[in-house]
Amino acid sequence: MKILYHHRTRGKDVERVHILGVVNGLRRLGCKVDILSPPGVDIDSSSINELQKFSWSRVVKKIPEIVFELMEVFYNITAYFKIKKIYKKSKIDGIYERYFLFSLATALFAKKAKIPLILEINDASFIERVRKLRMKRLASLIEKYTFNEASAIVAVSSKLKEMLIAHGIAKEKIWVVHNAVDPKIFSKDISGLSIRERYNLEDKTVVGFVGSMVPWHGLQELMECARDLGESDNNIRFLLVGDFKNLTSKTLQFAKSLNGQIILTGKVSHDKIPEYIGAMDICIMPNSNSFGSPMKIFEYMSMGKAVIAPDLEPLREIIKDEENGLLINPGDSEDMKRKIAHLISNRDLREKLGRNSIEYVLSNHTWDINSQRILGIFNRHYDLV
Repeated sequence: MKILYHHRTRGKDVERVHILGVVNGLRRLGCKVDILSPPGVDIDSSSINELQKFSWSRVVKKIPEIVFELMEVFYNITAYFKIKKIYKKSKIDGIYERYFLFSLATALFAKKAKIPLILEINDASFIERVRKLRMKRLASLIEKYTFNEASAIVAVSSKLKEMLIAHGIAKEKIWVVHNAVDPKIFSKDISGLSIRERYNLEDKTVVGFVGSMVPWHGLQELMECARDLGESDNNIRFLLVGDFKNLTSKTLQFAKSLNGQIILTGKVSHDKIPEYIGAMDICIMPNSNSFGSPMKIFEYMSMGKAVIAPDLEPLREIIKDEENGLLINPGDSEDMKRKIAHLISNRDLREKLGRNSIEYVLSNHTWDINSQRILGIFNRHYDLV
């Protein structure tokens, strides 16, 4: 099958990992996949794009939101003709789009060409955004048309599926496909010894976090746990991997006040993340939003780590409490502290959770498995459009 993967992200960090996870998985299944990216983005060597050195990130930061949204709307014109050009050249059988606000071109073209369109939903007009949406009514109208015209919709959690149904999308066209991991990259065989040596962690019990350190990750509560646990055990260290510039000044100062109990690494490229996870004894996600499918959870589990995560619906679909991880009450620092202390003092439980994590992930949440699901959805709809 010949598939066009369309996206309008900057193609960095988790976005890039997700896109390449799906694309390379489909290619391993024998599909020919072209990637259509916005100007200035190069996901891989086969990307079809222009103006490789143009930086949209600089533009986004400097222009008013209303202007940026208008640019998003008019981007559909460029996208439509690029899709048409690729269709004529490659005779694509279907389009897979990482959906973005104001997206209209793929729905219009897929309808005209009578080919299936699958939308992967990570964002929508009804989801709270960092930048406040100005043309929300227009976004909602376009979104309703695009969602209804799509052959199928992939949601990253059952909670997101419920949200889509509540906004009028037929439940029978929505498929839940969680995030995933490449177990060849995130392997239990990576020791993380070099990271332990770098930060003087050789004889320490290391509790680790990997992420973008945005407000909903609950890092203030995690740091309070670090302070309290450190008062009774000086052999505990908290290794926090990510861009600490996203922390509030209060939280950052709090971390610095703990005399080395907390180690802030700064931003680390994704290809280096396995080494850092390898150095951790316990991996934690203190909190999350209510609908997402955090990729870091699958990466922790693929490396056989004992995982602690918030008791939210998308995470309950992955983690079975006391079987392949521990669940904590979201925002409850006392519960978090109890669960961390429980794992620190119980090595056998840590090892049991780690073994079960690997087995679960390898059976359910690799990019190859996700790609098989996506190809199956395409095959269901190929003869129906």
